[in-house]
Amino acid sequence: MYFSDYVDYYIVATEFTKNRMIDDGIKEERICAYGIPISDNFKERHYEKKEGFNILTIFGTLGMNDFSEYIMPILDISNDIRLTMVCGKNEELKEKLEKNIVFL
Repeated sequence: MYFSDYVDYYIVATEFTKNRMIDDGIKEERICAYGIPISDNFKERHYEKKEGFNILTIFGTLGMNDFSEYIMPILDISNDIRLTMVCGKNEELKEKLEKNIVFL
């Protein structure tokens, strides 16, 4: 991870990340674990509940962390897998995924 003496506070998604940063020498009072903000759109079910498994992936919004080539093969494992991919504002990644995914 990247740390800097010029950062007043680190905002992280999980206690796991916070604890790792503490282990790496960052003072606990400089780290706030707030979770990941989730849009209200995810609170409502937009499809019928079916048997199977849902995988939620969240990619970086600035073009970083495109792990789609590793995640897409999961769809070949079973017909019972639903894959939800959040791209944030990364339009390039969204277009790439839309070309390769069959929407149900």
